[in-house]
Amino acid sequence: MNTIKQNAVDSIQLGIEDFQLANKGDNRRIISAARNIYAGILLLFKEKLVLESPSYDQELLIREKIIFKKDSSGHLLIQGNGKKTVDYRGIQERFDNLSIQVDWKILENIQKVRNDLEHYCTEKNGKQISKIISDTFIILNSFITEYLEEVPSDLLGEKTWKHIVNQADMYRLLQKTWYTHAENLNLSNRIIKENICNIHCPYCGFDLFSITPDHENEENPPLECVSCNREIPASVYRQLVADYLTPIPDHTNPEEQTFCQCPECGKDTYLYSEDICLSCDQENLAYCSSCGEKIELFMLNGNYEQLCDNCNHMKYLMDKDD
Repeated sequence: MNTIKQNAVDSIQLGIEDFQLANKGDNRRIISAARNIYAGILLLFKEKLVLESPSYDQELLIREKIIFKKDSSGHLLIQGNGKKTVDYRGIQERFDNLSIQVDWKILENIQKVRNDLEHYCTEKNGKQISKIISDTFIILNSFITEYLEEVPSDLLGEKTWKHIVNQADMYRLLQKTWYTHAENLNLSNRIIKENICNIHCPYCGFDLFSITPDHENEENPPLECVSCNREIPASVYRQLVADYLTPIPDHTNPEEQTFCQCPECGKDTYLYSEDICLSCDQENLAYCSSCGEKIELFMLNGNYEQLCDNCNHMKYLMDKDD
């Protein structure tokens, strides 16, 4: 087994071992489990690039920089330059060019959980890694079989693969239970209802919740994180949904902004595209109270009189005459 493939297998096996130790109470292993599993997946991707590289330079496609030159006969040569290898984005680009199919959204979820554990989560336990392992199963099961043409249990070891499969099954059971609860939640806001399964616990980053029997019949009940058992009140998960729906800032295109200040409650959670506030549930405030025309986003922001640009200008002129 070559070095890249062996390092990939070692990283994933170490990640699973770290996860097992974390489940026994050693929370120091949680971050290393996330790092090792994620690193192992990327190394397996690089192994595929090695397999796709030409025989004269089997590391060509994993080099970050590729140069073109001519040999003494004038033939074009393509060579890797330097020792630095491609990063996540570089792998993605080369896979796309080679028509190698990977569900990048799932890999980005793994990356996000790892980053959250490293930088944001105040509470850590083994359940957070179960999400990573479940996603790892989805990616590796198809990738190893289809693109590396190997059996996952043979490549990673039967013990490691069995643990990945078992954890993926456990996570899916928890996920199914949460999704069933979410469908039956008595939520007053349609946008919250549609997106409640996309939020993550602000304390530990886990993405599965439950509803305690004491609150299950309430409107907008508090949720309880399955991982850290912290209670998440409605005001918090409303903001979490708003955060989820907020696009990455694009300073070159201000029209991408989707939220503005609600004319009713004053919070920055009025979803302009859906004409509803995620905090106070008020709807249809994006229409002028005078003429009925839709108010442009820049005018609605903080517009407590609910007037469009034209009516607001007319009001200004009349007030000026007075």
